[in-house]
Amino acid sequence: MSARVLSIPRLALLLGLLAGCGDVVREEPRGSGSSGGGASGGACERDCKGRPCIDGLCEPEVLASDLYFASRLALDETRVYWTSAAGTIDALALGGGARITLASGQEDPWDLAVDEQGIYWTDSGANTVVSMPPSGGATTLLTEAGNPLGIVVRNGAVHFTNTYDKLSNDEQVVRVPLPAGPASVVAATPGAWMLAVDDTRVYWTDRASGAVWSALLGGGDAKALAQGIVEPTDIEVDGEAAYVTALEATFRIPLAGGAPEALVWGAGRGLAIDATQVYVGTADGRVLAVPKTGGAALTLGRTELYPSDIAVDDENVYWIVRSESGVLVRTPK
Repeated sequence: MSARVLSIPRLALLLGLLAGCGDVVREEPRGSGSSGGGASGGACERDCKGRPCIDGLCEPEVLASDLYFASRLALDETRVYWTSAAGTIDALALGGGARITLASGQEDPWDLAVDEQGIYWTDSGANTVVSMPPSGGATTLLTEAGNPLGIVVRNGAVHFTNTYDKLSNDEQVVRVPLPAGPASVVAATPGAWMLAVDDTRVYWTDRASGAVWSALLGGGDAKALAQGIVEPTDIEVDGEAAYVTALEATFRIPLAGGAPEALVWGAGRGLAIDATQVYVGTADGRVLAVPKTGGAALTLGRTELYPSDIAVDDENVYWIVRSESGVLVRTPK
């Protein structure tokens, strides 16, 4: 397939003062202050579960290769799923086997989410949000949007960021109750990039104003959790904090208020969390694990290019390398 220009939203950056939220405090991460790394040689620092240990790092297992500009991935109990600029939604059994194309003919599928009832994705080329059954089949148009990007499914609803609204200069977080809507705007802010959801609130990054916001799922005024963050991108949340990748560092932002704290300095590329760890990629292709409470980062693996997205299950870390001949890999935690 010939290369084409992807419809990625504008990457504006306007750093401003947002009252009532924390400023970024530049200080070394708690612990050793190192961004981590495996041993330069000899034994690996963890069990490679049968994979080779090379130069102190477990060699990642390649699950799929020759992926045409794969963007984002998601996991369920049995499969890993990803979007591709080839216009497809693809899947692979976690136990191995042949790659399955679940949907094709999409314009520019970007982010995706899965639950027991379906697979959901944003198509920023067609300006649509789409779903289909987990096993594949007919697609359902959930809603049209200006330029949808990030997507999350939780508690019977899909939330996504709408990065273009022709009627205003703001970008939006939109909620679509399943199975078929209707869609409603939760909140509007100067920018809206990626998002995360808990039982009561939605959280999102705003690259336009360098902020991280939250709002009640039912809608209402947006609350700024942090400002002055240069190009915040991916976000995850737990009961205590939001974790955000940005150009300068990967930050922990307390939900109860307080200044963002750098866990790892340097641009973050892809993000996932579990009960105790934050997993983040670096510009030089490493994938790191760092305690949520701060401390020394451990390099789990390395690929030629940096990750475009990361996901975790109980035993492994998965990531996609986005290129014309990209790969999907995993490595033990």
